[in-house]
Amino acid sequence: MGPYSIIFVNSNNIDEYQDCILQLWRENLRNGSIERFNWLYKMNPVGSVLTWLARDDSSGAIVGCSSVYPREVIINGKNFIFGVAIDFAVNRNYRVFGPALQIQKKIISCSKNCNLDFLLAWPNASSSGLFLRAGYSKLSEVYTFVKLLRSVKKIKKYFNFFIVTKSLSNIIDFYFTIKDNIIRLVKPHNLQSYNITKSERELDTLWELFCKQKLCSANKKSSFLQWRYIHAMSDRYTKFCLVDLLDHSIKGCLIYSINGKSAIIWDIFCLSDSYYRYLVTDFSFYLRKRSIHDISLSMVANSLFKKLLLDLDFFMKKADRPCFIFSHNSELLVELRDAIKESKLGLMDGDLDL
Repeated sequence: MGPYSIIFVNSNNIDEYQDCILQLWRENLRNGSIERFNWLYKMNPVGSVLTWLARDDSSGAIVGCSSVYPREVIINGKNFIFGVAIDFAVNRNYRVFGPALQIQKKIISCSKNCNLDFLLAWPNASSSGLFLRAGYSKLSEVYTFVKLLRSVKKIKKYFNFFIVTKSLSNIIDFYFTIKDNIIRLVKPHNLQSYNITKSERELDTLWELFCKQKLCSANKKSSFLQWRYIHAMSDRYTKFCLVDLLDHSIKGCLIYSINGKSAIIWDIFCLSDSYYRYLVTDFSFYLRKRSIHDISLSMVANSLFKKLLLDLDFFMKKADRPCFIFSHNSELLVELRDAIKESKLGLMDGDLDL
């Protein structure tokens, strides 16, 4: 096996390699389809996905692929483009023979010429070492936050007696509900939260005001959110927004999906800590009425947002997939790391992966 050639694929020649890429997806990934290919590789409003393929020169076979999709990010009021690593797939028979590392090294060496200010990766545990060897460094730990809305399922793991389980769950659920209701009672009456469908102009106004806080965040323009979540080929996503009824302005927005009895928050941004509290508490109330058992979200969380979620009765645990970063601009890397220390940076699950 080998040697290997690394082939660069962009929007000009992506159709030529479509069948090869889809075959690699089918053999190595769970989310490969022609619909996802067309949505992700051809419709991103920020720009086309860039792909690198590994070819076994001895046989001519395409044995591996990896891509990055472009995403805008605002760092201290300045615009940058980062490439999010996605769709890393190498055929099983070739995983110990070098093409995987060659692909990632080639992506790093090409990133500057591809006008990517930095690369962001959220690999699974088995691939983390490879990304480090390729040249990435760890940006931050990723944390998963979970809030129980109905505790009976969790309690059943420890007590399988109906009376005990029911009694304990009622006590725990009552405690958490009381805390949420207190927050909802002090919320101004003109602020209401509900699912929203058409809200592009209002969301762009929210995003413009959010940017004035000079935080570090992936771009959340309505055109990108519409592509990322509403036109997505996988989960069904919904926007839940905190709205001021006096002027119909949006003060905060979260995007979620439902998986069985669990709700997953993929993105959230608000104009103040108070608005975060009102929005998440209203969301909890909304889900309890629909018999959802828990809410979860994963993110590179700054210390202030961690505190806010813990105060809202989320439990926190460290994920086994840290966030990795690479940039040819060492000053930009320092700025990003400082943003985490200064509680400015927050990258959600929806920013890190597709």
